[in-house]
Amino acid sequence: MKKILIILWLVMPLSAAAQKLDEGKFEVEKERVLRLSKASRSFERMPKTELSEGNTAQQYQLPRFNYALPLLAVNTSPLRQQVAPKKDENPFRNLAKAGFGNYNSPYAELFLTAPKDADWQYKVHGLHFSSQTGPVDGKNSGNSLNQIHGELAKFMDNGKIYGSATYRRDGLHFYGYSPLRSGTVERGDIRQTFSLTEIRAGYENTDPDATFRYKAEGGFYLFTDRYKANEAAFQLAGNLDAKLGETSYLTTDLSLDLINRRDEVGGQTRNLFIFTPKYEMRQEGFTISAGVRAVADGDSLTNQPKGRFYPVIHASADLVEDRLTAFASLEGNTIRRTFRSMAEENSFLGPNVGLAHTNQLWEATGGLRGNISAQLGFQIKGSYGVYRNLHFFANSAADSSKFNILYDRSKVPVFQVHGELSYATGGLKLIGKTGFFGYNTQDLARPWHRPLFTANLNASYLIENKLRVSSEFYHLAGIRAFSPRTGAQISLKPIFDLNLQIDYFINNQFSVFLGGYNLFSQRYQRFLNYDMRQLTVLGGVGIAF
Repeated sequence: MKKILIILWLVMPLSAAAQKLDEGKFEVEKERVLRLSKASRSFERMPKTELSEGNTAQQYQLPRFNYALPLLAVNTSPLRQQVAPKKDENPFRNLAKAGFGNYNSPYAELFLTAPKDADWQYKVHGLHFSSQTGPVDGKNSGNSLNQIHGELAKFMDNGKIYGSATYRRDGLHFYGYSPLRSGTVERGDIRQTFSLTEIRAGYENTDPDATFRYKAEGGFYLFTDRYKANEAAFQLAGNLDAKLGETSYLTTDLSLDLINRRDEVGGQTRNLFIFTPKYEMRQEGFTISAGVRAVADGDSLTNQPKGRFYPVIHASADLVEDRLTAFASLEGNTIRRTFRSMAEENSFLGPNVGLAHTNQLWEATGGLRGNISAQLGFQIKGSYGVYRNLHFFANSAADSSKFNILYDRSKVPVFQVHGELSYATGGLKLIGKTGFFGYNTQDLARPWHRPLFTANLNASYLIENKLRVSSEFYHLAGIRAFSPRTGAQISLKPIFDLNLQIDYFINNQFSVFLGGYNLFSQRYQRFLNYDMRQLTVLGGVGIAF
């Protein structure tokens, strides 16, 4: 579950898939940034101020081209066992796409998928996208993304072995220097590059009738920037589900992160171990689980207890069978924060930023979900919790084109309300989400750069397997920033962004697409001093093979 405190960042890809192809879902997130400067680690305080399978038709999503190119977060569903193809099924399992857009933006993407009857299933995704120019000073706000990701899996009678490998390289610039800098700004002086190398492997017991079901996974990644910052992490995770009786189960989840981060100031080890045993009772129409989460936190940058315990209680009950379910939970956790995860939230980080895991002391959640009809579903939930080391972003006083990470060390109450509505019929699919957020910050005057309201609407319509129209509208409001130059609090303009993409499938093998992004052509700022691209257009072709 993505932690609700990681606020909806501006990541909106639009679907552009080839007709009837196996594809997984890849999403783009955001960029980040840094620069050299001999200094102590920044823990600034301000004056009180978290191969699909599907039906053999994968849905790949294009990057959000309006954004000053985000870091790609490869977000794929796992490979699943495939069945032999039917005689009338589209034989093409691979897809190549290429296009070009304004801001001098070439685009190329490749998807490869194993034959359905292969012993080893695999999928490979490659992507290049770059914009030579951007919204500020031409090439000074250009950006690029190159990424290759592959997955491999072997299915056995009662288990699955799987693995994946990723390499990603992102280039961008600190172009948020206006109006504080005068004169010519050299591209080389504001350039930033991030690279990620990651491998993962695991085994999962897939026997649905086994008394013990388990999954174990390990991985390693190296994340670096153009300067002297790098982060290496070895990760282990596993879970065990043991059946004790007809309706009772014992579940255990554990994770171990061995993280080593280095920058100009030096190195630090930030290990984190989480162990969560729970007892569950699963009956028809009712489920309850209760347990404890034990955490050993080796983060040396905080003065919190190194060992912590949290409650973990979940319950759900059907109020109306197959129509309406009530759910509630009470739990706490330590939320991992790394150089990699922070850079994915904000690409424009300054040098030597302080890193600290978030301590979710407790959070209570309650809500309802259900189906009004076979086509219409909904969910509404509210939560109230208390956190320590909640992080926020603020422009650096030394260089306002870069950001520091600020932490509220006190207990910060957080209130949230989320709603979701989905509708699907025939070729039409609609999903709408909204969120309200309230932060009672203690050490900081405002929840800097976190929106207080978010809303987005996704829609897609497939017409006779020939024409797909996809659209997303999203809105963020209530974002406040702090100017270190003037000491003023600044309210960023509400963001309204509309994207539209049209895919026309000439036949099973050839397609063309045309997309328009930020159709309102709004020059908004998600982060202070960083204008986003206005109207962006991208068109191209796809070939299945």
